[in-house]
Amino acid sequence: RDSTTRLEIANLPEDVLDCSTVEKAGDDYEKLDQIRKDVRRAEALLSQYSRQLNDEVKDRLEVIGMLKAVIRRQKAEMAKSEERLTQHQQKMDQMENVKKQLQSHLDSLPDLS
Repeated sequence: RDSTTRLEIANLPEDVLDCSTVEKAGDDYEKLDQIRKDVRRAEALLSQYSRQLNDEVKDRLEVIGMLKAVIRRQKAEMAKSEERLTQHQQKMDQMENVKKQLQSHLDSLPDLS
């Protein structure tokens, strides 16, 4: 639909685009009336298209706001996940140390067999 409207705007009659056509029409009331009708149609078309563009901008700004909110939540979740990962890595390091200490202690026990 947007492309159709843009095509209609691109194909507006020359008398709508060039103000000198009114001067050239002089006292030709039929030509002036046709120019008036063309200008009114063009104005309606451009007003409609302007409303469509405003609605699209509004929708895009809304989507941008939602995306920003999602990014903020994702960053917060990532920070929490990184903190949990760090905590788990620290616990794993502690467990590894305990394992080494236990193995060292077991290795230092006398063989009773």
